Amino acid sequence: MFNCDKICVDCVVNDPVDVRIGGPEYLGFDFFVKEEDSEKMKEFIRNCLTLYGIPLIDIYNERKYRLNESQIWDEKRIENSIKNEAEYLIRESQRGYVRK
Repeated sequence: MFNCDKICVDCVVNDPVDVRIGGPEYLGFDFFVKEEDSEKMKEFIRNCLTLYGIPLIDIYNERKYRLNESQIWDEKRIENSIKNEAEYLIRESQRGYVRK
């Protein structure tokens, strides 16, 4: 088991109708990384978002967890997730929703 941080990445404001029925306020990502790698991984995530043209509203550590190796995200897995969601998040960002 490893001490881990949950890195939350808020990329775009979610559809207000979805938020009213219980959806998240922002669309983005949650990644679980080893505590000692947290700052390095946040920088890596910022670079990946820039590479794929995804906006970034905020990136922060939400809380700590004790996880096994299979639950921890590495750079390859993080980049694949960002790459796979890029088109969707870019399209959603163009809708122009604003946070209330």
